[in-house]
Amino acid sequence: MPVPGQITFIGHDFYKGGPAPRLSFGSMTPQPLGYDELFATKAGRPVDIPVEWRDATVLETNVEDLDTSLPYRVRGRLQSEFTSGAIGLVKGGWLPSFLASLAPDTVILLDRNIVTDIIGRFDRGGLKGREPDFIDLFADYEVRLNPMPFILEGNQKRRPSAVEIRDQLQRVKLALAYALPKARLMIAPNVETGAVRMLDEAAPWFEAHQAFLLRVAPRLTSTVGAGRRDRVWRDCLADADACGVKRTSMILMAVLSALEDSRGNGPARSILKFKTGYVDTDAYNALCDFRAMEMLLNLAVHFPDKPAQFCTKDRGLALFWAGLGLKGSYSTGEGIVSDFNFHPAVLANWGVAKWQEVSR
Repeated sequence: MPVPGQITFIGHDFYKGGPAPRLSFGSMTPQPLGYDELFATKAGRPVDIPVEWRDATVLETNVEDLDTSLPYRVRGRLQSEFTSGAIGLVKGGWLPSFLASLAPDTVILLDRNIVTDIIGRFDRGGLKGREPDFIDLFADYEVRLNPMPFILEGNQKRRPSAVEIRDQLQRVKLALAYALPKARLMIAPNVETGAVRMLDEAAPWFEAHQAFLLRVAPRLTSTVGAGRRDRVWRDCLADADACGVKRTSMILMAVLSALEDSRGNGPARSILKFKTGYVDTDAYNALCDFRAMEMLLNLAVHFPDKPAQFCTKDRGLALFWAGLGLKGSYSTGEGIVSDFNFHPAVLANWGVAKWQEVSR
């Protein structure tokens, strides 16, 4: 790929003795992939996925009589030696990390595991010899990195103090600048004050949902049989009301997804990680994942013309986001309202009906 926002396709040499068709497209909009495509990718395995770009303009081609003044929809299949360990969550689904950054002004929110991967993968822009991944392409371009999720989460499995925020900020700035010298760090001058303000504003949300998860965890440590689900769901709703959790909460949706998960290996359970002896730190870790998804959702609603991705290596989180099938969102006086097309792995018929009852 020559530059972000541009991609070149080279066709098979099916002409007798003639050159293979070559087309370079720019100003294109990649279409997000869904749950099934992500589930089909395997950790550490080369990528083989369908791709589609809309409104692509032809920059250069050797194909005669092609009208280069028209926008095109480009469809194909991407087969690459790169893996997609680094997953870019975007509005409506996911893309391999670099493909989710083709627009030059894309803001890339960084999960803590991605910061760790970048530090371990790059040395002043050079690769250290890890398995090839689409994130490797970050080294060659001025990608826009925002480590706010990393800073807000902290490294103590609890809300970070102002001193810890300052320490984490300085560490991540130095580490990212050393690993990826060409990257542009999207860190505002007053980021420390802004981070503290965000944590203060989110404190009631965190306290309510943390209390909620601690109350429901004993009921969901093991899978719940179909005959008990209605009763357990009513108990979970009562817990949500008692803790001040809104009926439209994404965390309540995830609890419903975990309740419906008869095999115990669904993406919601992967995030929530219910277990015997579930404690504050377990709930905190889960809520940081949901906060990152809420952050991405807020960017999509309030800045619809500004492309953004949340980059993570957490497949469970990514599968849950992709499985929501987010079709659209809008802001109201009481928050964001979203329209979902759930994948059955996140919510099947019973769960969808229950969610529709409570979220209206």
